[in-house]
Amino acid sequence: MEKNEKKIAIIGNPNSGKTTLFNLLTGSNQKTGNWSGVTVERIEGKFETENFSVTIVDLPGLWGFFSDSLDETIAKKFLIEEDFDLILTIVDGTMLERSLILTLSLLDRKVPILLVINMCDELEDYGITIYPEKVKQFIPVDAVLISALKSIGLEKLIEAIDKKLAQTDILESDDKEEFLKNNGILPEDFYQQVDLIYKKLKEFLPNYSKSKLWYCSIFFLCMDSSIYDVLPLSIEQKLYISALAKEGASVLARQYKQDPVNILLDYRYSKAKALTNEISKKKETGKTRFSLSDSIDRILTSRFLGLIVFFIALFLLFQLTFTFSKPLSNLITTGFDLLSKILENVTTKNSFQDFIKDLLLKGLLPPLSAVGSFVPVIAILFFLIALLEDSGYMARASFMSDKLMHIAGLHGKSFIPLILGFGCNVPAIMAARTLETPKDRIITILISPLISCSARLPIYLLFVSIFFPKNPALIVFSLYLIGLILAILIGRIFKKIFFKYDEVTLLIDLPPYRVPSLKNAIRSMSTRVADFIKRIIIYILVASMILFFLSYFPDKNSYGSDKSIIGKIASIFSPILSPLGFGYWQILVSLIFGFIGKELVVGSLATLIPSINSPVHGILNFPNSLMVFFNPASAYAFLIFTLLYVPCIATVAIIRKEAGKKWMWISIAYQLALAYVASFVAYSIGKLFI
Repeated sequence: MEKNEKKIAIIGNPNSGKTTLFNLLTGSNQKTGNWSGVTVERIEGKFETENFSVTIVDLPGLWGFFSDSLDETIAKKFLIEEDFDLILTIVDGTMLERSLILTLSLLDRKVPILLVINMCDELEDYGITIYPEKVKQFIPVDAVLISALKSIGLEKLIEAIDKKLAQTDILESDDKEEFLKNNGILPEDFYQQVDLIYKKLKEFLPNYSKSKLWYCSIFFLCMDSSIYDVLPLSIEQKLYISALAKEGASVLARQYKQDPVNILLDYRYSKAKALTNEISKKKETGKTRFSLSDSIDRILTSRFLGLIVFFIALFLLFQLTFTFSKPLSNLITTGFDLLSKILENVTTKNSFQDFIKDLLLKGLLPPLSAVGSFVPVIAILFFLIALLEDSGYMARASFMSDKLMHIAGLHGKSFIPLILGFGCNVPAIMAARTLETPKDRIITILISPLISCSARLPIYLLFVSIFFPKNPALIVFSLYLIGLILAILIGRIFKKIFFKYDEVTLLIDLPPYRVPSLKNAIRSMSTRVADFIKRIIIYILVASMILFFLSYFPDKNSYGSDKSIIGKIASIFSPILSPLGFGYWQILVSLIFGFIGKELVVGSLATLIPSINSPVHGILNFPNSLMVFFNPASAYAFLIFTLLYVPCIATVAIIRKEAGKKWMWISIAYQLALAYVASFVAYSIGKLFI
């Protein structure tokens, strides 16, 4: 028997465990972290209860609905425009009073709500006892106690979802007394002004959902201009509603001496506080919410010591990565070399055509080996980063960097997208949606590609292992540091040129430190490594075949030389790179292919270089061949260039989507210019000292 389809939304404050619960219910592996701003777009998944097939939508974390940040706009737009059957509002049980404010505001949507009280495994440590069965006595909401991290209470939650979906008591009544009975979170005077707007909207849109119209009426009264584009109102109707809302706001302002938003927030805070006292108890002997965190934060959030600790942690991150990954990387390289020799014997004995033999041994295997050997490095680095994210340190890094980011005209919240850039610049740019002002979003988007992503890491690792074997971690650390410093300086320049707005004060939630979950770290690492391997298979195989064809013809004997098709073309333009110390056509081609994906820089070099000026064949010879084209000074200049030049095509596309075509072209132009100048300076200085 086919189950009925239902749709539910999961909503909560940042860092409340929404995405962890989403992953638990759906079996997905979306990114999580013990810091806010991880989810910046709606994510859909599916799971089943006893009677229903459920589509669940994970919305960005939010504190309320009156911010200008794009992530909160996404959540608000979903609630207003889409139809769904149930809201799962997830709250942090250790911070119940603050979390319940959002829950109370969701009641205005007049859709069934299930309150999910998370982190029950931590309640005893804080001396907190919560009675979920009491919630129904005060608001029309059922409650369930769970721990998403430890999968406690999951079965009970799924049963509660199934039971709630089976009910048909959607709150659509227009009767004032019944509505107040089911809600009770609006002041009487406030309700009257909302009701006036609601009745007029019903008159204008008689066939529109009553619950949506009521919800929009509150935003109209609170002077939220974004709502005017949500409803299909004529210009005259919009003007009428605007005048009605302004009059209502004036009435409330005269009475309360506040604007409607603050009236609503104050009232709901008092209600959340009263509800918390009714449904929970706290022992005086229980430790305070942030007692241990406060002690550690005295050091880690210090403007001076905190910055030193951050850079030391970053350096140790690379040092540990190199130390543990080197044996595994060498093993993979040796395995690929052995495979190369086996394939060479097989193709020779079986009289394979020269073209097929060369395609396998020269076109495909070298780039796969060159990039594939860095999989252990990527895995260990992502594992260590996941541990840091899970511990709660990333939020402190954001707070600690606030003064530093003010140099760029930003604040510490912009540091979160930059840190996300360590994995990939695409989600880093999308994370700029959490910023409140357009100026902050644009500047953060423009400087995010200067942060080294994981796709650049194989380039760094290849070159430091050949040209800087004594201090590989220090060289890689310097590249990350240079990217961060230049991002701040470029942000400052953009602020002076394009933006004149005042700076915004940083308000950020600092979660408690938690012991990192090895399970979550391994899952996060596995997902990222799988994505990296997928990129290798898709990008490198396709691009390497294209590159092989262009290098193989017109004469196979001139493979990889300037007499090949790609060699003739690239040789015309390669002198432009000569002032930087790497004016070879092979290098130019690798950088061009790097626009598709930065991993292809290494793959392209491995395809083109091993057969040049080297009598020895085999994958292990690739590093020796690379030394023909570079010395330490030019190698470091090349690393600077790959750090700073135009990002990959996926990043360029997301810049256009998030900021527009104008800023996309500005991003491409300034990064090319910056890469060339910085690389020239690095090479000029390097020749003197290296």
